[in-house]
Amino acid sequence: MPSFTVRLGGVLAALALGVPFVVKAQTQTINVPGVDTPMSWIHMPLDYRLTKTGITITAPGKTDKYAAPDGGDPTDKASRLVFDSNGDFTFSAAVSHKFASVWDSGGVIVEADLTHWFKFEFERDYTGAHRVVSVVTKELSDDVNSIEINSDTAFLEVAKAGDAFYLYSSNDGKSWYLVRAFNFKSEHPLKVGLIAQCPVGNGATITFSDVKFSPTRIKDIWKGQ
Repeated sequence: MPSFTVRLGGVLAALALGVPFVVKAQTQTINVPGVDTPMSWIHMPLDYRLTKTGITITAPGKTDKYAAPDGGDPTDKASRLVFDSNGDFTFSAAVSHKFASVWDSGGVIVEADLTHWFKFEFERDYTGAHRVVSVVTKELSDDVNSIEINSDTAFLEVAKAGDAFYLYSSNDGKSWYLVRAFNFKSEHPLKVGLIAQCPVGNGATITFSDVKFSPTRIKDIWKGQ
């Protein structure tokens, strides 16, 4: 598929506390290679460009999704491209960017409602390192800094098996390392997708390639397959 660029602005989604998402009508959905289901935006990016194996998303500056553990005011401005998922799945992508500003990151996000969600990202941390991080939010966010990767690209995978979730990272998209496992129970369908954020900079362009979604239960939690 030839690549192309679309420039859009504004806010798409209205989120309701403790209830399923209420998403305003979207005149255009996006078919991202690797995902059979059309995807929709929550908070439009500055621009995006479809590629042969995924999508490149440019996040506006000063955008994040976080609910600080000290109870400070939560923020929900990060651009996300999501679809509904009702059952078990695996979802993976290679995430690449220039790590220009602290906290610039992109990755996979899973959302139940406004205060129950998690994101799994490749981020520039406060030391300048390129790091795999995860944030699980149940009203307040925790924040776990994991593997440092000496590259601009990391493969990330999320696997759902019942109410259990498993997060994996890889240098090549073939050999996976289990980063984190946790329980995340939801009574509502989940929104699953990609997130791009730039909390302190003026904008960040995140490339998601080799995107793969499979509505199947993982067979081996240690191998990520």
